[in-house]
Amino acid sequence: RAERGLGNADLDQTVPKTMAGSLGYAERLTWRDDVGGTLGTPEFDESNDDATLQKKIDKLTALIVASKEHGGMVVHTGAGISTSVGIPDFRGPNGVWTAQQKKIPPPKASCAFDTAKPSLTHMALVALQKNGFVKYVVSCNVDCLHLRSGLPRDKLAELHGNCFAERCKQCGTEYIRDFEMQTAGIKLTGRRCIKEGCVEKGTKRKRGDPAGSALNSTPPPLGSKLRDQVLDWDDALPETELNLAEKHSGETSLALVLGSSLQITPSCDVPLKTISKANKKKRGGKLVIVNLQETNKDKYAHVLIHAKTDLVMAGVMQRLGLQVPDYERIDSVTVAHTVRKSKEGNDSARFGYTLRIGSSHGFGHPTPWLAKIDVDFLTPLSRLGQRTSYDPSSHTNLFEAFDFGYEREPDDGFCVVELTFTFVDGCTERAYQIPSHELRHEFHDDHTKTYHSETIKYGFTTSRIVYAQAVKTENDGLGSETESL
Repeated sequence: RAERGLGNADLDQTVPKTMAGSLGYAERLTWRDDVGGTLGTPEFDESNDDATLQKKIDKLTALIVASKEHGGMVVHTGAGISTSVGIPDFRGPNGVWTAQQKKIPPPKASCAFDTAKPSLTHMALVALQKNGFVKYVVSCNVDCLHLRSGLPRDKLAELHGNCFAERCKQCGTEYIRDFEMQTAGIKLTGRRCIKEGCVEKGTKRKRGDPAGSALNSTPPPLGSKLRDQVLDWDDALPETELNLAEKHSGETSLALVLGSSLQITPSCDVPLKTISKANKKKRGGKLVIVNLQETNKDKYAHVLIHAKTDLVMAGVMQRLGLQVPDYERIDSVTVAHTVRKSKEGNDSARFGYTLRIGSSHGFGHPTPWLAKIDVDFLTPLSRLGQRTSYDPSSHTNLFEAFDFGYEREPDDGFCVVELTFTFVDGCTERAYQIPSHELRHEFHDDHTKTYHSETIKYGFTTSRIVYAQAVKTENDGLGSETESL
């Protein structure tokens, strides 16, 4: 990035997305020929020996139930819990780093981070946390799927960061976005904090100058600068979250590792806090590892399961009598309409119409889940046949302005604007239509009125998954079924 001569300001507007998911994340890290650890070790799948696998899931379930006495288990998650939704891992036989070492093309991602949906494992952990079986989740993933699944932020440590998060270093406010950061290494993103009272050091806010609004088209000039929360190779782990991860791991009777090869220090050593001599004596701490590959910590595991995490967690949920909750993603837009009267005659009126679309974070931010906006103009008596389609992908400010005109009917006192939002292919839902929003501009009755404007926020479901169906229709592992959903 430095070689390309790109500064920190406005990076999201200047750098195109060339790779999806974990591939794009890997591309933004500083290049290293040697990423450390072991790469491409073979995978083992015990699902072929169903009797043995079911006995191990029985043991795991019993340990999970027993952990409730100590506030629930601590779960440690890695890339393996996201592979079933189409995000490649890093160190598996077909992993990103494995391909780099072999000097072969990287694996193909079947989804982008922006529209990736949580796996069955993600959603099962949400239900387990709500029912008191999970005390804390420690994750090395950067895909934001734990937060997207509904896991509370205060129950999660993201030790390697989050590709969708940026934070104000001055006041500590964290912003979780629906678009991916285009930087890594705790770099400036080009945006600023909008928290009331947060002022960039060395500057003074003028009297009466607002702190800023989420709907501002440009960030407030005096808000402190935001930085991405994606760790590069040499960045230190976030101290507060690492301390919480170690604290909770040392105060539970069960550490459950899901989909991690446990190779990156110091995060790979956090589960060992549960089986420390002191915690074993006080709480009987035990370690369970669910991973397709062998790990360097296998010798410490009380139960070792080589199987897909979705299959194992589906079995746990069935034994506990809990349902995997459905996933519903709700995205929102802010729609600003402005109508200006530009010409008037005896039988017709002509108006300039401006449509502005902002994301849930305000105007000027990307909406990666939105493919197209269709704008139709109608009157109470007829459809005008005027449709304008707008592709937001090429415009981060999502702005369009145009004129329209229509012949006035005797009782025609207003025009209706109908908006249809078409979602990108990564969403399970196809489109949403905002039904006939009326812009009442009685210009022909009131000659003094030449301007009308309003701003409305809409929310709608862009993706929906029912995981109970995946459990019922897949007998030998849920990875492929979850991926197809």
